[in-house]
Amino acid sequence: MIEHVSWRWLFIGMIPLLVIVILLSIRYLTNVSETSKPKADILGIVYSTSGSEASFSVLATPAAVDGGMPSSCLV
Repeated sequence: MIEHVSWRWLFIGMIPLLVIVILLSIRYLTNVSETSKPKADILGIVYSTSGSEASFSVLATPAAVDGGMPSSCLV
């Protein structure tokens, strides 16, 4: 396809298909879940925050040990 038409035409050609899929999904898909307002999981917030900070610290460690690569190279 790319040899015969430009990549832009492929994206433009997807628009009618996208419209059809959206219309069919609005028509046939139903919401099966009930909305609820759960309480905040404080322990989960603490664990995820400390885990994220620990992984950032581990990624920054090579810059401080043995003249390793700077942490900006890891990002």
